[in-house]
Amino acid sequence: MNPSINGNRMRQSGVVASIAAVFVCAQAALMADPVGIGDMKEAYARIVDMAGRWEGLSYDGKPAQLEYSVVSGGSAVLERWHVLGSPADRDMITLYYPDGDSLLLTHFCIAKNQPRMRAVRYDSAAREVQFNIVDATNLPDANIGHMDSGLIRFDDRDHITTIWTFYENGRPEFTENLHFTRRTAVEVSSGGSRCSHAAAPAMKGEIR
Repeated sequence: MNPSINGNRMRQSGVVASIAAVFVCAQAALMADPVGIGDMKEAYARIVDMAGRWEGLSYDGKPAQLEYSVVSGGSAVLERWHVLGSPADRDMITLYYPDGDSLLLTHFCIAKNQPRMRAVRYDSAAREVQFNIVDATNLPDANIGHMDSGLIRFDDRDHITTIWTFYENGRPEFTENLHFTRRTAVEVSSGGSRCSHAAAPAMKGEIR
């Protein structure tokens, strides 16, 4: 057999095997038990309650903002990540939304892929919800860098911790453990009306 043909077939088999492995992992994530419907409702209510503007520091110590907006008639929460001084096209969007008994998010990453994650655990005592990847668009190979999991800890009504883990080449590349304080709160009523008011005041030396 022509060695070049044999090599091409082996490479093609490797690509097929890699794609199959990604599909199996995604199916396993889909089949994993999500948080129960009661927990999902509580977890989503916590995220809805985050509506407003939050401030903190990025992973490299730069002033950063998170903006949470309840959209689409209350059926989704839009998060916008912005690092002060960066152009708007460097902002990242994450959309949180219930889907039947599940709570999902889609993260529009600066890595130019869009991981979709599902809540696999909500701990009301610890006040945190854990998301793990289900699948992604623009991610032809799972070895390409992407956000693989996320966690939100609701420290109190005006303070949150977010933990995001970035995977590359099949292993964690880095984890971002970030803390944010709400500066402006937006109250969302059942009828959809909203009003803004000041939240936690900025301390000396903090960004505004």
